[in-house]
Amino acid sequence: MHEIYLWFHVHLQATRQSQMESSIEKALKDSGLGNRDVTPFMRLRVVGLTYKNRQDKPKEGIVTIWNPTQKQVSLIIELQRIIIFPNVNNFSAFL
Repeated sequence: MHEIYLWFHVHLQATRQSQMESSIEKALKDSGLGNRDVTPFMRLRVVGLTYKNRQDKPKEGIVTIWNPTQKQVSLIIELQRIIIFPNVNNFSAFL
């Protein structure tokens, strides 16, 4: 008896979820927001190295890469060190 109730409960939740998704889709389409134009991007926190004999805080900043290539995505993983040369205009040439 318990399995029947469990099956019914899971089936009921799946039906409700499906109905909710279709009503949200319909509402978005009716309001003109059905199709989204999404541009992928990556945000990188860049931290510079300091010299051993200096006590300065490392310089840091945020770099945003719009439409990263698959090569860039595969090379840039969390907590990985990457050498970036100064005064380089074409970042993709080094990835």
